[in-house]
Amino acid sequence: MSRVFVVILTAISLFGADYMEFEKMAIQNSPQIASIKLQSKVYKLEGEIFTRYKNPEMEAEISSFSPDNASRENGWRLGLSQSFRVFGLQEDLNEYAKSLELLARSEYEKSRSSFVAALRRGYTHYVMAIHTKELIEEEIAISRRLVSIAKERYENGGGTKAALMQSTLELQKAENRLLEAQRAITKRYYNLLAFAGVSEHIKIEGSFLYDIKCQKEKIELESPDIKLAKSKKRLLAAKAETHSRRVKSYTLLAEVENEPDQSIGRIGMALDLPLFNRSNQEYRLAKIRAKQAALKAKKVETAQRLRLESLTLELEILKKRYAVLKEQELKEQELLALFEEGYKMAQSSLLDLLRTKNGLIETERKLLQTIYLTNLYKIEIEYLKGHKI
Repeated sequence: MSRVFVVILTAISLFGADYMEFEKMAIQNSPQIASIKLQSKVYKLEGEIFTRYKNPEMEAEISSFSPDNASRENGWRLGLSQSFRVFGLQEDLNEYAKSLELLARSEYEKSRSSFVAALRRGYTHYVMAIHTKELIEEEIAISRRLVSIAKERYENGGGTKAALMQSTLELQKAENRLLEAQRAITKRYYNLLAFAGVSEHIKIEGSFLYDIKCQKEKIELESPDIKLAKSKKRLLAAKAETHSRRVKSYTLLAEVENEPDQSIGRIGMALDLPLFNRSNQEYRLAKIRAKQAALKAKKVETAQRLRLESLTLELEILKKRYAVLKEQELKEQELLALFEEGYKMAQSSLLDLLRTKNGLIETERKLLQTIYLTNLYKIEIEYLKGHKI
């Protein structure tokens, strides 16, 4: 590792943490998740506002009576009225309030799961950059051996200056790629911190979250997207029911009146006559929106079920590909050792040696890419299956 990169890591590594500790810290510090939690409280209060009754109304008045040729006398009137909802409407309103709370929970779960999945993808990109650097360091170690062999042969008169220069150029190319790999690690590290909202410089362990030895996934689709779509469908259906009645409330009236020559008591009821405003348009509109939400939920579920099946099959293919590449890697390692020994004794050419070295590094790069894709697929599968990640 170069001195410059060591200095960078020393500067940013105030304290270390494994990934799960880092993830927990990121969730606690996320403004997005905190905002969604507050939205849950907003929905709960909106439900309470929606279901509360109107306050009773009281009327009071004083009257003055002045009959002709008689003295002035006073009277008074006191009235009380209370609005009540028709039978069944309160249950519909309560269902709407519960649907609001369910929607809030679904939005929180989706926000949290999306955040965690994106964070894990960012971490996987960071780990990939670290392992890419390690692979280049392995290539540099092999290239240095080849330069040493070419130099020894050239000094002993068994090799050419062109062969020495060619092996030296291969080494320099690898060293240049190492610098680019170090830059990629730094960039992805700071991108990860920025997304997580963590201001402290943390040395995060660079290990893939999942290995290649994965079991065949059972199809259990329950993603946060589907839960949210179903919650919206339930909310709109509940809202439609609140508009299903032409008459929503009635008012009971009670009144006491005292006049100079008599006292009067009245009890009555006021009821809307749905001649013009029948809530018919609101009900039909709410039913249409509820149907649209149901269709959207079905579309999301179908698309994600197919995606989950595809990812499951692709994981099985990646597992088989990894096994084939491991066998190829072992053979190329053996062949490289044979060509190195043969080149020392002038029984093989530098071209064969470089070709075998490059083939080995390419195979190992494909192995690394296979593990990398496996992790990305597993992260998405965990999200689609609705696991608490």
